[in-house]
Amino acid sequence: MFAASMCLFFVKAMSPGDVKLLGAIGFCVGLDNLVGSSTWIILSSGLIGVVFMIYNFSFLGINNPMKLINEPKLFTRINQGGKDTNPWRYGDKLTMPFAPSVTVGLALFYYFN
Repeated sequence: MFAASMCLFFVKAMSPGDVKLLGAIGFCVGLDNLVGSSTWIILSSGLIGVVFMIYNFSFLGINNPMKLINEPKLFTRINQGGKDTNPWRYGDKLTMPFAPSVTVGLALFYYFN
């Protein structure tokens, strides 16, 4: 898990804290359960990501969902009310915390296995 997430870090798709978290999780679950836990983590992060995007789409005020395909504000942070944002790191890109998705994915993995 650490090597795959390190590759995602080098292409700036993941933060260093998430890389360390996935490395520790890969160490704890072991090689036997690595594929199953990774599958549940990917599924949960996809589901939470879709919910997060729908939440941010609600601030666009678009009635027709088909217009979202060509929306220029689609990949920018729409709800900028918080003051804890770091503009030098992500700019105006829409970001999502990954650790809650990992936690939900691990909980689903241990619940269903």
